Amino acid sequence: MRLKNFHANFFPENQRGWIRIIEVFVAILLIMGVVLLIINNVYIGKKDLSVGINKNELSILREIELNNTLRAGILATVSLPIEWSEFDSSGVGDVKDKITEKTPNDLECEAKICEINDGCLLDTTLEKDIYAKSIIILANSEIYNPRQLKLFCWESSPTSWIPEGLYNYYHKNSLGEDVAGFNSEGHITLMGACVSGGSCDNPPEDSFIMKGPSGNVAYIDSDGNICLSSGDCSAKSTDCNSPVGESFIIKNDGANVIYIDSTGDLCLTGILTENGNP
Repeated sequence: MRLKNFHANFFPENQRGWIRIIEVFVAILLIMGVVLLIINNVYIGKKDLSVGINKNELSILREIELNNTLRAGILATVSLPIEWSEFDSSGVGDVKDKITEKTPNDLECEAKICEINDGCLLDTTLEKDIYAKSIIILANSEIYNPRQLKLFCWESSPTSWIPEGLYNYYHKNSLGEDVAGFNSEGHITLMGACVSGGSCDNPPEDSFIMKGPSGNVAYIDSDGNICLSSGDCSAKSTDCNSPVGESFIIKNDGANVIYIDSTGDLCLTGILTENGNP
């Protein structure tokens, strides 16, 4: 019996060609499946991000919409559109302050006031995904003057704003690890969290403690948490040039960019990053 040509006879040349084509086709299908899976994961990630940002935007706009003072300021505006940089000079600085106060640390937001039939586009070019929401302020008990307030938010990149090695002050734990960092650009990075509006009378061991006339007003503990007895943990203040009493201060070219003052109030012109890596 001759077996040496069995393989060749069992799979004639033309059939082996078709087998190779099928193998290539299956390989292409597998590659396409992997690519589609990656694209789907990216899409889901962006979708989840947009849901969170839109929820924050709606919350900010809702708070402004329900505030009679902020509504009145928007209705009283005259020359439209009003860009973000013009809010203070146009009499709606308190609206800008409210948006800044309520913007989460991981976002940047700007707003614009326009006529209600205006497209009201952001007057800035950014290489980021920008999410926009708007509300219409029609009237109050004294005036009917419809205005559109449009809010634009995008994901911030705090790590790119805090150059490594440029901190003016580090707080370390007993192992010599950096748990909090303050830099001259007005940024704070904490390994832990910021808590405000409570008592700071019982700081943990190895804490950096700030005192005022009434006792302990703030501390940074060895886990990188900040306790503030007054104020809040909001970031991106316009300036920090009015601390009360003796204060812990970080300066840049003579101007205060961060302080914790004798009342336990925190001010910073940059970003506060919690659960970070100082």
